[in-house]
Amino acid sequence: MSETKDDVRVRRTKKSLRLGLMELLKEEPFEKISVKDICERTMINRMTFYAHYKDKYDLLDDAIKTLGQDIWKQSVKESVLDFRVDGPAVAAKVSANVIETCYNHRDEIFSITNSNNGLASQVLMTSITELVTKLFDSIEQHYHLRYDKGFMVSFLVGGYSGIVMHCLEQKTFDKAVVERTFYQVVNDALKGGVVTK
Repeated sequence: MSETKDDVRVRRTKKSLRLGLMELLKEEPFEKISVKDICERTMINRMTFYAHYKDKYDLLDDAIKTLGQDIWKQSVKESVLDFRVDGPAVAAKVSANVIETCYNHRDEIFSITNSNNGLASQVLMTSITELVTKLFDSIEQHYHLRYDKGFMVSFLVGGYSGIVMHCLEQKTFDKAVVERTFYQVVNDALKGGVVTK
């Protein structure tokens, strides 16, 4: 099925609104940003805004989810999620790729986390939870998990989020060091029976 001009226009408009919001978040807390501000920044009229989003919260939700999907697509190829050969190496490579992609999007991520908006942080955490869940879905295909997957995902999301933010706060990013560290941690966890039986 081919994409129509209207489909392209809708995608372009929504992308422009998401980027406009991210730019504004660098300047103002989310609570101070209005739909009018977003429309002025993007030169899109309010009627068009409301044709795509219920309100600025709906736009924020879409912006963060889209960022999460982009990070996943850019950093993870489904073919690399084969944990049969060397699970720790796969987890380390995927984690290093994700963190590298996050590092490349650090301005947007800092805009969200520094917006002093609980909703923004919650949506960002939901995106990270979805990412960790996808990784565990892949691990579960080849290993028997010691603990409930939901419990493990919840436990690891906090740590993973902390690691991502720690890396983003650094002036430089050394992917090889991150990959090596993740490999050792995951290898110890899998072989030591911390995660799997």
